[in-house]
Order: sequence, then C-alpha cells, then structure tokens
Amino acid sequence: MCEAEHFDVIILGAGAAGIATGIDLLRSSSSTPSFIIIESRDRVGGRCYTDQKTLNVPVDLGATWIHHYSPSNLLYKYHRKLHTVQEERKEGNPPRRPSLILVLDFDGKPLSGSVYRQAHTIAGSLIEILHKYALKQRQKEVPEDKSIEDVIQEVYQSFSLDGQLKRAVDIILSGLEQYEGSNFSRLSAINYDLGDGAGNNCEMEFENGYGTFLTQIATVLHQLPIRLNQTVTCIDTTDSHKIQILMSDDKVYTCKYVLVTVPLGCLKHQTIKFVPELPEWKTLAISQMGFGLMNKIVLQFPKKFWGQNVTAIHHASNVHRGQFRFIITEPHANILIIFLTGDFAYKMETLTDE
Repeated sequence: MCEAEHFDVIILGAGAAGIATGIDLLRSSSSTPSFIIIESRDRVGGRCYTDQKTLNVPVDLGATWIHHYSPSNLLYKYHRKLHTVQEERKEGNPPRRPSLILVLDFDGKPLSGSVYRQAHTIAGSLIEILHKYALKQRQKEVPEDKSIEDVIQEVYQSFSLDGQLKRAVDIILSGLEQYEGSNFSRLSAINYDLGDGAGNNCEMEFENGYGTFLTQIATVLHQLPIRLNQTVTCIDTTDSHKIQILMSDDKVYTCKYVLVTVPLGCLKHQTIKFVPELPEWKTLAISQMGFGLMNKIVLQFPKKFWGQNVTAIHHASNVHRGQFRFIITEPHANILIIFLTGDFAYKMETLTDE
C-alpha cells in the first residue's frame, strides 16, 4: 500500500456540488485549507456532460439549461464573465434564432389551436387543485401527503377527455412530469413547486455546452485541484485523528474532513464502503429518497425536415402520456434531441438495439 497523502479536506465528486464546494474553500475568509477534489470519471461536470466528438458539434448528454437565468443566479455571473456566447459568435457561429415551437399530434399533424387553448384551461384547473391541496396540507401540524396523481386523478377523469383534447391536456401535464423527471404517481403533492421560488423564469442554453461551461469554471477560472480517474472504494473514520480514503488502485489519502458529493444512486448501490457503517437513520434516508430520471435520444439527419426556424417540438402520444413528448433541435447539424422521462425512460433503458 502506498504512503498516504494528507489534506485538510477531501471532496469526493467533481460535479456541480463538488466544484461549488471547492470554490467555497478557496474563498474561505481564513487561510485556505489544503484540499483536493477526487473524481472517478475522466472529466469534470458530473451529469453536465458535453459530447464534442461523436457528431462533430457540442451535444449536451446531461443538463442543458441554466434555469432562472438572471443576475441573482450565480451561474449567470459566471456565464457573463466567461463571455461564452460572445466568444462563440466571434468564431463565426450565427446568433440564436427566435424560438419557434411546433405542437404536433401523435400522427405528426399540428394540434388544433382552439383545442390546445381549451386544454390549457383544463390543465390549469387541475394545477390549481394541486396548489390548493399543497397549501392546505402545509398549514397542518401533521400534513397528509399524497402523490400528485392521487390529488388530481378524480377531477381529471371527470372531464371525460378523449381524442385530441385528451392528448393536448396530457402534453401539458407531462411537461410538469418532464420538469421533475418523474411521473405524477411518484411525485409528492405537498412538496409540489417547492424550491424553484419566484422570479425570472428565463432559461439559457449554451452554444458550446453546459459541460464545457462547468469545466471552464472549475479549471480556467478557479484552477481547482481535481484528480480524475480516481475511484474511491472505502471511507474509514475509525481513527479519531484522521480519515482514510481508500482507492481502487490501493492508493490511500488521509484528511481531517471529507465531503461526499457523489450521486445518490452511488450511495444507494453502496459503491463506497463506510467504516464504521453509516448510522441507521442516514441509510434509511438514502434508501427512501427518490430521484428523477431523464434520458436523451440524439438523432442526426441529412436535412432539417422539421423546418428552418423550429427550435423545439411538443409531441402528443396516443399510447403513453409524455412518450416522446419534448424534442429540441440543433440548428447547425440537423440534429433532434428527444427527452425521455419517468417510467418511459426506465422502460427504454431495458430495450436492446434490436
């Protein structure tokens, strides 16, 4: 076993949380502690990953937008500082086009405008029911939680929806499911809409990719001490004077503090062994906590058959609510990116190429 390197702090994971933690340590008011960020992959960014090679244009396989893009958002300040958009325009890329969204029925034909307006009224009434339920329960000393599906299902069925109107309502409702990355049957009604807050709802999409953006923050602006291709197998806290971090290649690090920012899925699958074991309340919380799933299918075509100025497509399904609902376009490379969420995303993962 190799001799251990020692640091004040070791951060596990070079995703957004690990990067933010490293920046905070650099900005500490007292003397900056010695620290490193350990990442098992060969890149930084976590679920923000931009594929630059496969299709010869940047394609975000993970996160795509900065939500609530405004001066109050820290990422807004970083984006402005890096001048991402301006730099890319200087390199010859045209400015972003005005947004043009197609709303299509399951057969590819446009949804009727009058039907879609009626669908918005119906969907709005269902969301209002959800809001009232959540507010009422939050005021109780012992609130009763239900799934969003349970709260709205009775009223949804009372509309006796069918045909194009039902598909239009489902497009709107599945937009909420897509945002959360899960189905209404798995989403808490009492916690609906918590966390986003009020304010600017503008979204920013990167010309050169979200993963590229985070990499620039970590490696260019802050030059964080990140070590890639380092897989942690065990965190040993039995010694009261130091924590041991054991690696898959038998390397050992020691530190005073360790901050674990690895994905929840890794904790659920116990890819890292804790010695001693985590307390029961913590393992129970890890096992009970859910998370959404959003996958993407990226398709490239010889030409843009969907129209020159189309930026997104909302697509209805006559099979499963939300199936192939949301598609965005990459204008420079004839690419469609299809978003898959919730149960349908899990189902797609079980299919083979055949």
